Amino acid sequence: MTDHYDLVVRGGTVMDGSGNPRRRADVGVRDGRIAAVGRLAGARATEEIDAEGLVVAPGIIDPHTHYDPQITWDPYATASCFHGVTTVLAGNTGFSVAPVHADDRRFFAGLFAKVEGMAPRALDGIEWQFETFGEFLATRTGTLGVNLACYVGHSNLRRWVMGPDGSARTATPAEVVEMGRVLHQAMEAGAAGLSPPTPRPTTTGTTTRPRAGSPTTTSCWPSPTSWGGATGAASPTCQRARWAGSTPTTWRC
Repeated sequence: MTDHYDLVVRGGTVMDGSGNPRRRADVGVRDGRIAAVGRLAGARATEEIDAEGLVVAPGIIDPHTHYDPQITWDPYATASCFHGVTTVLAGNTGFSVAPVHADDRRFFAGLFAKVEGMAPRALDGIEWQFETFGEFLATRTGTLGVNLACYVGHSNLRRWVMGPDGSARTATPAEVVEMGRVLHQAMEAGAAGLSPPTPRPTTTGTTTRPRAGSPTTTSCWPSPTSWGGATGAASPTCQRARWAGSTPTTWRC
């Protein structure tokens, strides 16, 4: 019986990322998954792509981007998608597009413009249809042309809970607990993790004060018992925070 696939990519040079040498092969896809790699000369397919002279490879994962503002108006994350990137991780370096109170939208647009060198006029294109992180993800459902994972920025947590004071002073114990609650809420909604700040002082917007949450401003995360979990046991949030890039010397989880 002749194999049938939804899609066969024929005659390309396969580089599969495994470390094996490149090779000429066909790729058969069925039900949205790669079903076969090899010589599929006798196979039939609903759709075929002639990849002669081209490289066939898995989509590239870009682990450090700031596409979260752009993704609100550009679902393909151009120009990364032009170079084979199919998955982007956004919300890095301690700031993200959510959670953001409506009154703080200009502040965070200025943050992206200054820290990342983005054009302020381009950031006018952010479609602010959300405030919480869960609302941000909900607005992206069914609209994306790439895979998206997004961290929650530490600066966002401080600004959400502390307002402008998040750039000026150390958080109180009660504010730290509230930040933890907001982070838990975002993780339940689908956040990829916590994005801690960079180790160097960074200014935001048009101000010259250190960015909210930078080590020059505060070290705010509490011991595990402050998260309401069992004594001496790290909470799921703390474990995820480490996975997102923080270090035990900086974050006491």
